[in-house]
Amino acid sequence: MHMNLLQFRKDHAILTDPEAIKTFCEQYIGPDYFAGKQLHTYGGCYWIDQTADGTFFVDFANGHYEGSLQRCEAYLYFCIADSDEIQWDIETIEFFPIHNIDDVENFFTWCESVQKLIFNPDTPFEEYHDRCTDERTYTQQQADVLNQKLECCFNICRISDIDIYEIALDVNTRLKEAKKDDQNSTDPS
Repeated sequence: MHMNLLQFRKDHAILTDPEAIKTFCEQYIGPDYFAGKQLHTYGGCYWIDQTADGTFFVDFANGHYEGSLQRCEAYLYFCIADSDEIQWDIETIEFFPIHNIDDVENFFTWCESVQKLIFNPDTPFEEYHDRCTDERTYTQQQADVLNQKLECCFNICRISDIDIYEIALDVNTRLKEAKKDDQNSTDPS
């Protein structure tokens, strides 16, 4: 699947008509699937269901997830998108896997290149502020998710006996060099 999360959401439709829900279920899920009163579809066979109490959930080959509609969309998108096509943002980063040193490096790269942080592994994410407005960069909920990811990075580095600060420095150096190369290639002189 070659689309980002916003493109994925453009295909979002809400089925409320019982016949439309039944048809969708028969076509994409199975004749025995009992859908709630609303079914959120995303083109093809992708859907998010809603329980009677209003909880959204995704049942997918890769697992089951419950949460807000927005978080379920992010989870479903993560499950179906090609990993090299995923455009991680603050909404989807909780699903970013950190299992090895490459993942640690990718997370640090995301922090610097996508989030535009002056990143330091010792800085908790609730301490990042906008340089112009001095407002917090992340809500407490977002900071908690990012801090959990950072804790995973520390654990992976400790287990692998690799210096986390060396990784952060290497990422920073590589990104600075890439930026310098880009500037040199666009400089007409």
